[in-house]
Amino acid sequence: MPPHEAVHSEGELPAAIAALAPRFLTYALSFLTLTIFWFAQQAQHRLIAKSDRRLATLNLCFLVFIALLPFSTDLLADLLEFRIAVIA
Repeated sequence: MPPHEAVHSEGELPAAIAALAPRFLTYALSFLTLTIFWFAQQAQHRLIAKSDRRLATLNLCFLVFIALLPFSTDLLADLLEFRIAVIA
């Protein structure tokens, strides 16, 4: 959301929202990444005949990685000019 202090009138709101465009782009990239992971996991699950604790542990490790996407997306949106943010 645009900072409340940055918007003093209704006329300033569209410009404040437009200034958030990099955040929308990183959100879209994050969503696209999640979509790719989702389809890949669904394809893998169709090939699995039986699961065990090891597979459940691997799935949990995968979910930990997925749960970090909002953090890395926010980091990228805030610090797009830094290489570490792009890598994360």
